[in-house]
Amino acid sequence: MGWEVEQTRQLSPEQLSTELTYSEQTMTVAELLRLNARHSVWHAGQLAALAGRVRSA
Repeated sequence: MGWEVEQTRQLSPEQLSTELTYSEQTMTVAELLRLNARHSVWHAGQLAALAGRVRSA
């Protein structure tokens, strides 16, 4: 997520507060970026949990 964070830091407050429609929901650019970050972290956690399991097949 390093690249994403760096790119987000370059956005102005006006750009971050721009409203858009995503999946039929109105949200700001900042809200969509947070949604994306939460989604990515969720999958990273899933991968970490699976990495510790013993394979049985």
